[in-house]
Amino acid sequence: MYTLCIIGGGIQGSSLYVNLPPKIQARTIVIDKHPQALHMFLQYYSRLQFYRLRSPGTHSLSINRRSLLEYAKDHSYPDLPFIGKYMLPLTSLFLAHSRSLIEAHKLHHRWMQATIKDIKPSHSPTPYYKLYSDNNTHICSARYVILALGNDSFSIPPSDCDIRHCHILDRHFSLQGTASLQDGLTIVGGGMSAHQAAVHYGRYCRFNIIAHKKSYITHFDSDPSFIGPKGLCTYRNIHAYSERKHVLKSRRYPGSINRVLQEEFDSLPMRKHRSQYIDRVAYVHYTKKQSPYYTLLLESGKKIQTKDLILATGFAHHQTPHKQLIKAIADSCNFSLYNDGYPVVDEYLKWGGGMYVIGALGESYLGPVARNIIGAHLAFKILNTYLFSTLCEHH
Repeated sequence: MYTLCIIGGGIQGSSLYVNLPPKIQARTIVIDKHPQALHMFLQYYSRLQFYRLRSPGTHSLSINRRSLLEYAKDHSYPDLPFIGKYMLPLTSLFLAHSRSLIEAHKLHHRWMQATIKDIKPSHSPTPYYKLYSDNNTHICSARYVILALGNDSFSIPPSDCDIRHCHILDRHFSLQGTASLQDGLTIVGGGMSAHQAAVHYGRYCRFNIIAHKKSYITHFDSDPSFIGPKGLCTYRNIHAYSERKHVLKSRRYPGSINRVLQEEFDSLPMRKHRSQYIDRVAYVHYTKKQSPYYTLLLESGKKIQTKDLILATGFAHHQTPHKQLIKAIADSCNFSLYNDGYPVVDEYLKWGGGMYVIGALGESYLGPVARNIIGAHLAFKILNTYLFSTLCEHH
């Protein structure tokens, strides 16, 4: 039996693991449906070829704010490793540093590839949890479980066919006309992903970009005041859950981009061959002929035909991440849920018993930055104070 099980090996789960005390790492298992840590993150950035991250250079998997800066110094990066007031890092630098931390802490030795379908409690003789995968197969047990699950529901417009593979975050994402893109490209979305897709895929072809509102420039994707104690205290003093959800929605900045990406987008060649629409996609129709194409019906009544479609529309934030799993755990363990399906957690990020949540599932306490890497750091500090330090004392 493991002392600790972390479910989810993305940014949240990987950051949590590499910062654990060595004594706890040795008794921890990380479970994820993908074969390696940061799988989705690596796939996303390899597709879009982001040159720099939006997060500042003080943010990395490590809670040490100088870790990435020191790594860049030690490895003498030839290009400017950081730029601007917030020292935006090269994506290649961040990824290399992340791999070095993962290797140094031997995460691959503590990794299990599996999809968790349910978690059930056991009370004999010491309380612990049994984890089950497909077909109700028991795969392991742990005294404590931390859910570090990201959002898994994409925002996709209505369609007469399955267009999930058109979403830039989907594992089956593909373009039909990637050989030349001579028939043009249509990108739906107005934030960082949409503009980077335009920079990456639309450099040598004409393209349309459709967003329901005009993009705007901000340094970050959420209000940075909620990183500090003042902002967090203000947020946590809001007792009504509905009011906290309103703050979460209003203090995040979907559809925003930073100035670095805006300058890249503005410098694209063939400017006269691109069209921007401030409109919503009401419906997508797929015509399957010898040369298939999509027809996008906009709310304004306009129709756009395109051979290649990229949905850079982000996640469906109104849906609970991994809703079926969360509901199954709540039923098996008799844990409480809010009306929208999110776990009811306390100030220790405890859902109940020995079950904890971080990331999106812990945003009711962690605030607007919960889903970001800084949210992982905030979660670790809370868990380190109330859980990990206790586990170290008892072993």
